[in-house]
Amino acid sequence: MFGRGQVSDYNELIFQVKNKGNFVFNDALIVFDLGGDVYFPLSELLESLGVEVKSSGGDQIIEGYVLNEVSTYKIDISKKQFQLGATKTSLKDDDFINGGDGIYIRKNIVEQILNVQMDVDFLGSEVSIISSYLFPPEQKKLRSKKNIGSLTTYAGEEAIDVKRDWLSGFNFDQDIFYRFVKEGRGENHQDVLHQTSFSTEFLKSELYMSYTGINDMKEAQWLSLSRTDHKGRIFGDLEATSFSVYNFNSSSVKLIGGSRTLKGATVSNRPFNTSVIFSKRDFVGPISVGWEVELYQNGIFIARDSGTAQKQRYEFKDIDLYYGTNSFHFIFYGPKGEVKHSYETYNIDDTFQKTKKPIWTFSSGFDEKGESHHFAEVDYLFGEKLYVESIYTSFYDDGLKEFYSLNGSTYLGSSLVSLNSAFTSKDNAFELSSKFKLFQDLSTQLSYTRVNGLTSELLEGDLGLKDIARLTVLFPLKFISNLQLFSEFKYKKFKNTDTLWQRYRLSYFKGKLYSSFYFEDLDGYSFVELFNRYVFGKNELRFETRISHSEIENISLELLHRNSRFSLSGDISHYVDSELTTTTLSYNHRLKYLTLGANLSHNKKESIIGINLSYGLNYDDGKTQIYEKKTSAYGSLKIIAFEDLNGNNTYDEDEPLTENVEFRKVTGSLTEKTNVLGVATFTHLIPNKPVDIKISMKDVENIYLKANKKGFRIWPRVGKNATIYVPLSIRGEAEGEVQLTNPNIVMSDIDVYIIDTNNEKRKIRVENDGYFWVDNLAPGDYHLRIECSKCEIESFEKEFSMPSGGDSLFIEGLRI
Repeated sequence: MFGRGQVSDYNELIFQVKNKGNFVFNDALIVFDLGGDVYFPLSELLESLGVEVKSSGGDQIIEGYVLNEVSTYKIDISKKQFQLGATKTSLKDDDFINGGDGIYIRKNIVEQILNVQMDVDFLGSEVSIISSYLFPPEQKKLRSKKNIGSLTTYAGEEAIDVKRDWLSGFNFDQDIFYRFVKEGRGENHQDVLHQTSFSTEFLKSELYMSYTGINDMKEAQWLSLSRTDHKGRIFGDLEATSFSVYNFNSSSVKLIGGSRTLKGATVSNRPFNTSVIFSKRDFVGPISVGWEVELYQNGIFIARDSGTAQKQRYEFKDIDLYYGTNSFHFIFYGPKGEVKHSYETYNIDDTFQKTKKPIWTFSSGFDEKGESHHFAEVDYLFGEKLYVESIYTSFYDDGLKEFYSLNGSTYLGSSLVSLNSAFTSKDNAFELSSKFKLFQDLSTQLSYTRVNGLTSELLEGDLGLKDIARLTVLFPLKFISNLQLFSEFKYKKFKNTDTLWQRYRLSYFKGKLYSSFYFEDLDGYSFVELFNRYVFGKNELRFETRISHSEIENISLELLHRNSRFSLSGDISHYVDSELTTTTLSYNHRLKYLTLGANLSHNKKESIIGINLSYGLNYDDGKTQIYEKKTSAYGSLKIIAFEDLNGNNTYDEDEPLTENVEFRKVTGSLTEKTNVLGVATFTHLIPNKPVDIKISMKDVENIYLKANKKGFRIWPRVGKNATIYVPLSIRGEAEGEVQLTNPNIVMSDIDVYIIDTNNEKRKIRVENDGYFWVDNLAPGDYHLRIECSKCEIESFEKEFSMPSGGDSLFIEGLRI
């Protein structure tokens, strides 16, 4: 029974669920959307809110209570019935869908169950729950007065440690691109661009190498040996979380800059779930040649970057974090039609994440010009409200420069206030900034910087810069749903002049349509960008226009079709100044073991024909797997499901492996099933970001074989092929009906318990009509005990046994 349509008809979205105070209940809830109707996975949503949930009948019946045993609810899909307290209501076909791994309920029904209002923000990918009462997680937060002040993620599963080896696995991939160019004046030339990468676990660390060249010339090279540990167990008592040698990227410092690609070493104990700089965030990661990445903050497109032969990483530096929720959505577009998504959320509340000891980072090395570069940072939280950063850095920028920085942040009411400083032995600069919510909806940042001669990569003290005033505002426009406006003003006062830079981005998102209008002006010199993307089925249409100084600079139109095996795209771009129109056609076909592609580009100056080939391979445990895409920059996970016959939660050779166990990666909603060998594999996992896996037994032949846990979390590592064993156990269920012989006794007067051979007592719920149902019963002998202090017979017991293969038992003769 699917209710309204099939799952494939719906648009699958990932939403953050929070309250109006930005307390996050669930950071990655997968919902279904069809024409603005949103359906929530009821069990998962209620568990996130701390609401009591009990399911039966293969998840066809979901029941429990919200705040106490008076506020009960029950949904029976088999009967198409919805019950609140004693009131029963029929469910319509469009009130629910069966998502395969659970029941999805329409938004208005969920609001009735919880007695709340749910505001869905498609643009910001979030759901705000407006309630007159507090849910259990909110109550716990209020009691402990512990708020999370930075990165929050879906934290419903237990993190599993992945064993380290001295040498384990091998990942290798190549991209080869042949290009033949025929120029308009009759000259021809050809090139071969190639990129080779490999990674492995070496010396219990992650070894990664990448080499890019054109013909026989080297364009770029990267070699690093790194170790990461989210629990901070590197170097023993130092409790470092990351360590890298040879190639690494240094950090950018507020008011100073200084980010470089270095050869040297860096070590830090900074937790993976805290931002590098509390009021700002740098996003840096690997990106291959020909790939493009777009960054959206709270649903607004803010930046784009691409991979080149010289720079195979994306860099989004000094991205402002606003007070409240900061949802970042990365969309990666590959040259062969690939599309990948990544999400991060930073929740700035009214206190900092607690740290028991200083957070430090040290690095030293040489930049690409061979000049020395040093960096040291120590941060500490004083009490609960004052976070201090102290930084030293030195690097070459038209000569050796040494900088010091001391920054402090605190909360005043519902505002985050920061005082930042940068200074040398002669000059200095100070910045005072504040982040706050204006009129509850306007995410606002206001800052003032005083420059006293300091010259850095970010401040032009040598040009007479004296003052900088900056205001940024991000707010929804209420008169149209899913419409938001971002605006920024920056005023710079120099010794003899001043400048005003302003920019605006108006963004609209609805279903598969995203549109943005960007306007930028610097002292009368303007720039305009119109960007539209529309997805229909497996097709995507992009239209982009750039206008400089009131004149059209270029216009581009691209149509892309992609499916699971191939992609085809056509692009027309016209550049007005050069009167150049370029037409590009690309085709890429993903075969079983490699991807082959061809492209043709033509304008009046040149014609280009290109052929590309790419593949990746993974070697682990004596077996080689070949893929049609790169593998070296990612981690992978092999899950082995087995029946735990002896109950020790450890796989023994004589224990049977289980087929058709489904594992679902929460972010991205990717599912894999175990094969006949009991193995399911996830590849291309982003390193050092938590991956949550949920377990579903819906397709396992033995309905009484259950997973011992609902899911787990791992932290992937570059080049690591992690193996996780998942124990399964036989668990049966029992039901029955209690009959009362005394008409003066009601069901609320009795208590019913299940007692096992270890004398462990488990209370079960009995309906008003005497019916009860209990699951998760291991094979063995049990006593069912009924206790009634008001009855002539105060207790009654009945023995029953759960067979070794599990069963659905009906217990009869329960009269008291």
